[in-house]
This record gives sequence, structure tokens and C-alpha cells, in this order.
Amino acid sequence: MQRITTESRLIIRFLLFYFMRGSWICSIYYSFVLLCFSMFRKNCSTDMEQRNGRIERQGNENPEVDIYRYVTDKSFDAYLYQILENKQRFISQIMTSKTPERTCADIDEQALDYAEVKALCAGNPLIKREMELQAQIKDLKMEKARYNENIYELQDNIRVKYPNEIKQSELIIKHFTADMNTANSAPKAIDEEGKVSYPLKMGDKVYPTRKEAGEAFKEALNKNLGAIMSGKEIMLGEYRGMQLSIMYNDFRKMPQACLKGEKAHYCDLNIETTTGNIIRLDNAINSIQKTIVELTAKVETKKSELEQMKIDVEKPFEKEQELAAAEAELEDVHVKLTQFELTDDSAQRDMFERFVDDFTEVLTGEKSYIKYESNCEAFMPLHVEMNSDVLTIAQTTVQNGDLMYDPRIDFKVDYENQKVIPLSFENSFQGVYEEYDISDGKPETMKQINDILAFADDWMDDIEVQGYSPVTGDDEIEQTKDNISR
Repeated sequence: MQRITTESRLIIRFLLFYFMRGSWICSIYYSFVLLCFSMFRKNCSTDMEQRNGRIERQGNENPEVDIYRYVTDKSFDAYLYQILENKQRFISQIMTSKTPERTCADIDEQALDYAEVKALCAGNPLIKREMELQAQIKDLKMEKARYNENIYELQDNIRVKYPNEIKQSELIIKHFTADMNTANSAPKAIDEEGKVSYPLKMGDKVYPTRKEAGEAFKEALNKNLGAIMSGKEIMLGEYRGMQLSIMYNDFRKMPQACLKGEKAHYCDLNIETTTGNIIRLDNAINSIQKTIVELTAKVETKKSELEQMKIDVEKPFEKEQELAAAEAELEDVHVKLTQFELTDDSAQRDMFERFVDDFTEVLTGEKSYIKYESNCEAFMPLHVEMNSDVLTIAQTTVQNGDLMYDPRIDFKVDYENQKVIPLSFENSFQGVYEEYDISDGKPETMKQINDILAFADDWMDDIEVQGYSPVTGDDEIEQTKDNISR
């Protein structure tokens, strides 16, 4: 059944409505045609859900609808459905919150390579298995490559990255802890509102309350505003045991204060407020403790991850045995395929049958030699000769007094097993001469023999097309026979 295209559907709809418009029969036929087109489909479509929706939709008055899907044995249908299965698996993992694969590829039929075509078309199960194993080994090696990359990353994290990050964080914690201790040990007082305040020292003056400190800080800030906006950092004094300076942040477009102990701590300033800036200084100091807590938790996490990495880096590739088994099986398949090639004589049998059909008189022993010529003089004559159990087939011409073969093939004829085996090939114009000994059991020899048989089959096709027929002159035949069997 051929696939019904969208254009065909539109044409049928138009014809049905045009010739049967206004008729109740139109509705029946129209529904029947669409239902048939929707139910019977041979192709493996990537939009199956959408197409089924044409049947499984509201308004369908049929209580039950059967959906038929046809697939062809030993065709690409299985491959296409496998693609859909893989896509659906990834989609289902996401939609059902199951853990998806870390990596996946969206495959479509365009990705089909020659090896897969060969596997799909081959009747030999060994060839199919060879293709399957090669694909499996390729995937496993890619997984192993990702495993090795992960191992290298773990080793780098264990040796360099994580120890350096832990060391750096611990050093920051040490400095921040020292600054926090300095700030907490600074002298403090309770102001008239009952709030804790710390004195601000600028120059030789000390401002004990938050209000006095805020007013003095605002005055100093506005006084030096022009200088800090020009890029200068102005030292003002000391607050809670740390040096206090002001500057202008060009990126944030506002003045900032810097409290410097073992590390520097910054906060934004407001030129209009008094006590507000002192509160901001206290908040900057209080945030040091928050940073210490966060960094401490980060260091503990890093240490825990580092210990886990030390365990993970020792884990072997979990599919190593599967890879080794696949490679061993592939090696075994290659051995079996080689044995099959060495014992497969189907091409030899086919060529024997063809020679019996084409050169019956020679193969049956009625004649030992026949010369054939084409009705076109441009083609060289063809010679077929049987000498004991050796069949010689050759096309010849004479060049500078020498007999030239283009080509000549000698076959051993095995009447008992009804097959022919190439013994030699010669092409005088190309300077090629080869001999074949099938008894040596070498795969390369069997390949050469099969290649010669394939060449001979094509050669016979050309002979048929070029209109060759036997020559009947006995004297010419005997003379030519003497030359061909030199």
C-alpha cells in the first residue's frame, strides 16, 4: 500500500465535495475515505500521536476504531520505529521526572550510514551481528572516553583545584575572624537611647556617641566629596579598631567607606544622613560574621566532596567487562565470517550454471573449442576452450605480431560439485597476470577469487549485449585454437 500524501487528500476532498455536494452520500463517503486513510498506514511516521488524533478525537461516533500499522520484514521500518522508541524514552524520562541520561543524541533517518544499511539488507546473521557489535563497541568506547575525561577532572580537582579553594577560603576565614575579634573587642558605650555605640576617632578627636560620630562623619564626607570623586581615597580615622577611609565608586556612582583590618570591608554611604552612615559601618562589620559562616559551610562541603572524589577516582569503568566481552565476540564473529567466506562457494556454483547455459557445447564435451565474434567489428573475438578440466575464456587481438589478451581467465571446472574456480587472470595491455590457489586457505585469496567471479559475471553480461555468435569455419577455428592455447 502506497502512502497517501497530503496533496492526494486535498484532491480527493475537493472531488468528493464537487461531484457530490448536497448529497447525504457525500458525508458517508467522505468519512469513510478519511477513516481508511487514517487507519491503514504502512510508513513509520514521527508524528504518530498527531495522526492517531484524527481518529481518537471528539466527534468520532464510532464506538471502537481499529488502527493498523504495517511493517515490511527486513526493511527500514524496524529502524524507524527504533528511532521513535529512543526519542520517546528520553521524553518520558523528562515528563515522568525520572532521571534522564546525562547525554543523548536526537537521531533521525538521515543519520543512517552505509554500515547500518548493510546490516539491514544482509541476510547473513553474522553480518548483522558484526554491525550491531561495532555500533555497541563504538558507544561503549565513547562512554569510556567520557569516563576518562571525568577521571582527569577528578584528579585535577583532588590535586590542585579543591585544595587551593579550601586553602584560600580558610585563609579568608582566618582574616575575617581576626577582624571580627578586633571589632568586638573595641570599647563601646550605651547612649542615652539605650543603644550600644562605638566611638569614632578622626584625627585627634574622639566622638563617643553615634549621633556625634554621625554628624562629624557627614561633615568630613561632604568636605572631601570633590576629592574622592576625582579618584582619591581619603583616610578619616579609626572605627572599632579598623582604619576608616572614604572613596567614590565610579561603577555604582556613589561614595563608599572602607574599614580595613587584615582584610578590607566596604559599604555604601549617603551624604545626606548622619547616624545612618554609622549604622552602615556597623552593618558592614556584622556582615563579616555572616561571611565567616558561609565560607565555613563551603569549606566543609568542599572537604566532603574532596573525600568523595578520592573514592570515585578509584572506581573502574563500570562497563569495562561489557566492552571486553563485545570486543571478544566481535573477534569471534570476524573469525566465523572469514570461515564463511572461505567455505562460501555460491558464486562458483552460479558461474558454473551460467557457463553451462552460455557455452553448453564446450561444458558438455561436445566441442573442445568455440570462437565467437560480435556483429560489430570493433569488438575483439571471444574464445572458449576446454582443456581437460580447465576452461579458458579470452578475448584476443594481435599487436606488433604478439597475441594480446584483454582479458583471459582460466577456470578449473568441478563437474562433481558443479562449480568453477578461477585459476588465473591475465590482461596483456595492463601488464597484469595473477594466479590463485584456493587451497592455501587465505582470506585474501578467497576475496580475489570472488572478485574475479564478479568480474566474469559482468563480462558475460557485456558479451550478451554486444551480440556475439559462434564462428562456423573449421579451418579458421583450428588455426585460432592453436594460437589461443600457445
